[in-house]
Amino acid sequence: AVTTIAMASYADRLFDIQGFSSLELGDVTLAGGLVDGVGGGIQVRTGGALAVRRSRIQGCFAHHGGAIGTLGGNVTIEDAELSGNWALSDPPTWYSAGPAVAAFEQATVTVRRSSLHDNRSDGGAFSDVNVWNSALSVESSSIVNNTSGNSIQATLSDVLVISSTVDRIIVELAARSGTAFA
Repeated sequence: AVTTIAMASYADRLFDIQGFSSLELGDVTLAGGLVDGVGGGIQVRTGGALAVRRSRIQGCFAHHGGAIGTLGGNVTIEDAELSGNWALSDPPTWYSAGPAVAAFEQATVTVRRSSLHDNRSDGGAFSDVNVWNSALSVESSSIVNNTSGNSIQATLSDVLVISSTVDRIIVELAARSGTAFA
């Protein structure tokens, strides 16, 4: 059985994981989160941890990370689907990031056997998954068909992509960053 957790009024995010706390979600559908900030569906703060398994996150909205946004947290997405989420640049002069996932400030994100598709931006976000000064690992997954233009944009970050399908990747490297594709 799959449990659905939905925000009927689009008034807040669904979960906010504070530092040094953790949350594991399995066999659940999350929908309807909305924030003017990070993590429309789920926000993971510095030191926090999130594991999403066999689940779906859809129809969530945020400035950074429509489905999931993290500032220094640890996020694991396994056997999951993130679709129909939005990164909003409101007012239009703001830069938005990652309608599916946005990870900043030494966050770690692992995506395994998952599909991130049909996520949207109102024009401010340039990639479905955006990582800055963080680490991203994508294994046996698909990140495609997103209107933001790129599947992954990584700045000053370590990126590992193994046996996955992605539309386009932009990696801005620094001396301490690296990228590997297999």
